[in-house]
Amino acid sequence: MKLYRYAFLAALLSLSLTAACSVTQETPQKSQNGQNNNNNNNGQNNNNNNNNNKPNDAQSDNDAKSDNDAKSDDNPPELPKEHPANIILNGSFEEWADEAVVTKKNNDSTTDYASMPKHWNGTKSKQQNGKAQVFESALYIYPYGGSAHDGKLALMMQRTHNDQERFSTKPLAVLAGDYKCSLWVRGNGYVRVGYNVNGAINANYYNVAQLVASSEWRLIRHSFTINEDATDFELILAASGTKPEDHVQVDDIVCTARPMPCDNNTCEDWQICADNVAANSFTCLPKLGKCSKNEECAVYEECMVADHTCVLKEGMCAKSSDCPGATCDDLTNMCYAESYCAMRAESAPCPLYTVCNDDKKACEIRPESCYTSKDCTADAEKPVCHVGSHTCVAMDSGSNVFVYTDEENNTFLSGAFEDTENKPTYSNQNGPTNPQNVPAGWFGLRAYYDYYFPENEISSDNVSLYTARKHGGNSSLQINFPGQPAKRLTSEAFKVTPGVNYTCTYYVSGKGQYRHRTYCKAWGKDTEFNTVNESSNWKQESFTFTPSSDECMLIIYASNTEGPEHLLIDDLSCSRTY
Repeated sequence: MKLYRYAFLAALLSLSLTAACSVTQETPQKSQNGQNNNNNNNGQNNNNNNNNNKPNDAQSDNDAKSDNDAKSDDNPPELPKEHPANIILNGSFEEWADEAVVTKKNNDSTTDYASMPKHWNGTKSKQQNGKAQVFESALYIYPYGGSAHDGKLALMMQRTHNDQERFSTKPLAVLAGDYKCSLWVRGNGYVRVGYNVNGAINANYYNVAQLVASSEWRLIRHSFTINEDATDFELILAASGTKPEDHVQVDDIVCTARPMPCDNNTCEDWQICADNVAANSFTCLPKLGKCSKNEECAVYEECMVADHTCVLKEGMCAKSSDCPGATCDDLTNMCYAESYCAMRAESAPCPLYTVCNDDKKACEIRPESCYTSKDCTADAEKPVCHVGSHTCVAMDSGSNVFVYTDEENNTFLSGAFEDTENKPTYSNQNGPTNPQNVPAGWFGLRAYYDYYFPENEISSDNVSLYTARKHGGNSSLQINFPGQPAKRLTSEAFKVTPGVNYTCTYYVSGKGQYRHRTYCKAWGKDTEFNTVNESSNWKQESFTFTPSSDECMLIIYASNTEGPEHLLIDDLSCSRTY
């Protein structure tokens, strides 16, 4: 389960052609449209009609640094003297950096900040920074660390809507020539490749949407011709109809006009040629939808070896049109006409911690069970989901990774807000201060991270443990900050596994405005401010993240709090999601 990051919205334009291209594989065509939403990022009602709306943090410069400064945007790239081995920069998506992302709607625009792959997010990207709301019509972009094709990271594209949206490179300088591109894909959804040159998107490339339905990396090849030298070339990736959990991943993109081993390949029609430049050789692999054995097809398909084609297994489906008079279940890829639960019981029973609901056509969490900590609301002393047994457990269980170990090897549950420690703190880049008595596991120190470290902004005078009311345990966190703009409270670093999904929950009460954000050596998804006005009840908040590094920090922003209790937060936990 993933909530996600960067939204690319609006319709593809029909633009003139300036280059010829050919595509080696064909699958059904997809159309494109989309819509934008307006984001408010400062805890107040404020519409901006310029591109200078910084994050609602007193220290916004460190929140977002772009790999592409104003100089690189103003000056076009220089043409190379000869064709390079690869015109695509960061085609393996190993490098990410914080970057300004502008959202436009009507006459208003806002600027948010998010981690982007370096040398990507070009002018043809249909982009809007992902907010707390998840729109079906959005394309979200994140680093994927769950076994890349090349290096440690890949690009993951989430676009559940059937109309595509696109993500492009920054403008590149390329020489005229015949180019060959290869890229590796996997997951579940449609992916397309195009390009922009001299201001026009090559529409011929968008005539083909290729269905990816494989847990293994599969190769796609494209070719195109650039007729004249250009300084504004952008390679474009587009996605549509993706499905959880992995959606579509892309990695290891190479485009070159140099001679390659595959130029004179002898692969059969159902195969695709993979270059091995180092060995000056090539390998013949099955094209998407083609095969030599069942393992090269989707799990709901089998291989017809006679014509090397993947076909649906009996009773299986990829979409409802494969089920005349019935419906295709996206989870099991099976057709059912009447009882959903009868079909599940026979083919793919619901997990033991769920019960089947025929009306909703879904497996629902049992009252005493959980899938994530979001389901653990019945017992305040057991707010964490143990993913192995799918039962709710206490904050100090091993499932909760949001823990901090100090220099004396003392371990604290950072989100339980039960303990304090005496240590120097940073505040608004003026630190370190003299030792202060602060909630254990918070007021993180700059030494853990690089220049973009999200230094603490709120003073220790505004933060304390509060025993008069708590969600669980003996105390909660009280933030007394009636002012604005919001200031951030930064946790100490905690250990995570890169590429793994985590779900975090916490409980809020009192009066004030707040939001959260993650920092895993790069900023996580930006979020909207929420308002709480509860004198006695606790409101649960939940979010997910997928780190690209082995350490993360949590940041809480607060503003406009009101007494007598101001803003209360308790039982903040993070656990792995399977």
